Amino acid sequence: MDEEILKKAFSKVKEDISSINMRIDSLERSINSLISQNNEKKQANPLNSSQNDQFKPQIPMKKVFSSGNEGVQSINHSTINQSITDQSHNLNAYSRQIKENYDDKPEIQENRVLKRLSTDQSLINQSLSIQSLKKDLEDRFSSLTSQEFLIFLTIYQIEEDIGRPVTYNDLANKLSLTSGCIRGYVSSIMRKGLPLNKLKINNRTLTLSIKPDFKELNIKERLINLFYGQDPEQTRLFRP
Repeated sequence: MDEEILKKAFSKVKEDISSINMRIDSLERSINSLISQNNEKKQANPLNSSQNDQFKPQIPMKKVFSSGNEGVQSINHSTINQSITDQSHNLNAYSRQIKENYDDKPEIQENRVLKRLSTDQSLINQSLSIQSLKKDLEDRFSSLTSQEFLIFLTIYQIEEDIGRPVTYNDLANKLSLTSGCIRGYVSSIMRKGLPLNKLKINNRTLTLSIKPDFKELNIKERLINLFYGQDPEQTRLFRP
């Protein structure tokens, strides 16, 4: 089960890294295409060719600022050339920024996934430990006699109902047994290592309670089913 979970997790890592690489490649192709288009525009414009510039007569300064068509054309060509140059610089800067932002993304993504895997593995180990503990406890409960099991579940139920530790008198009244008989069962339960606390209040009254960490396992219903599984014909006295 653990190996299957880990295989799925590592497969997800590979898929995430592959997806990121595909996005980076697509973005780089788009940027290169834009740069190529701008270069083609610059080559198609005679004003941007250094070879043509060598044979082009010098235009007097006053001609550039003339109010005729030639002056307007010169200004427009200069503006277009500057615009293309600016766009090329912007694309190059954007390309560098994209590269810086995405070059380390696969590693970052992999680290995140590995960290998540480590957390998941820790949770799996914790879950396995809890399951192992539950199995050990169920084995211990299986070693109880039906009367000892009844005493334990009754303590559990009464404590939930009244919100305080249970006295021997509480058990005697509930089960119609003598206090001496109940003491014998309780001693046997504790010798078998069941999660039961016994405390004397004011050096007089003995109280019984279920250990809090055992309650956190939330297996009361399983214990009830285990108890009635020993004797399906008996009347159900407990609720989950």
